[in-house]
Amino acid sequence: MPGAEKTYRAVHAVGPGKLELIEKPLLDPLAGYVRIRVEACGVCHSDSATVEGILPIEWPRVPGHEVVGRIAWPQGDVLDEAEDGDPVVPGAVRRQVAGPDRRRQRPGGAEAHQP
Repeated sequence: MPGAEKTYRAVHAVGPGKLELIEKPLLDPLAGYVRIRVEACGVCHSDSATVEGILPIEWPRVPGHEVVGRIAWPQGDVLDEAEDGDPVVPGAVRRQVAGPDRRRQRPGGAEAHQP
């Protein structure tokens, strides 16, 4: 439908132990960032504690920060070697882009080659 706002689905916690499926607006990434199409998301102990209300947070909150996916919209020159569809594992690592040479950079700049 032309002109319709693009959205994505998410599950958010609205209170301790209460989850809801919602649609959120799909915003364009800022310059120097990319959009990631999430293919899988882990739920770790901190997510569980957040949803159960053990950790202090502002509600609502979308849990899940351990994701893997593919670049869905490259933007800017921050990841100039990355292309649409490249697999990514964002997180606490400075740069984890699997480009044509399948390299991943670890903290401190050490690279690990993937098969």
